[in-house]
Amino acid sequence: MSTHLTKSLSKQRRRVFTTSALYIFGFRIAEPDFSEIDPDSTLVSFYRVRKAVFIDGLKWNLDHKNGLEIDQFDNEQAYYSLVLRRNQIAMAARGHKINTEDPDSALIQYLFLDYPELETPISSNDWDVTRLCINPSLKLNGLSKAIGFIALFFLQKTKARSLECQRMIAVSHPKISKHFSRIGIKTNQISQTVTIRETGSKMAVFEFPL
Repeated sequence: MSTHLTKSLSKQRRRVFTTSALYIFGFRIAEPDFSEIDPDSTLVSFYRVRKAVFIDGLKWNLDHKNGLEIDQFDNEQAYYSLVLRRNQIAMAARGHKINTEDPDSALIQYLFLDYPELETPISSNDWDVTRLCINPSLKLNGLSKAIGFIALFFLQKTKARSLECQRMIAVSHPKISKHFSRIGIKTNQISQTVTIRETGSKMAVFEFPL
């Protein structure tokens, strides 16, 4: 059997496993378009969860209005992957393809300006994953979280590959590599670890090979 066919079958098995696991744990996935701005839409629910996680929980100094955390990177170029449980967002993430000629194409380019120690070489073949979060109002056990994260990254990787990206990158707490290694997702820290001025928490840049 050819290597190409073997890889293709392997991808199909991963898709079947991920879909089956989501179903067993009562999850479903959604990929809303930026135009879905109805107050009851899943996308607006994502903005509410982000406010609960990043502003109320982590105390990040982010703009918010009417209970929603939205920034300039919530735009037509954004790709959203959501995992839902009982029609509520369980966990979610946002992705952008980086354009190094456009400093407004991805959040990570702004973070480099605020925290020069984070800066690491990036290219227009990179996919920036941001606002990765878990809904604090849902009590998810460890296995449920693992299945959800696998689904999120499967969706983000599929979108990144469709746009011919070569890797995913994300800014997160240094402990993230341990969490992802437990569920079989490879990641490498590619920057220094810095301290967020407002909260004192740590962050660094990680890459996820595609």
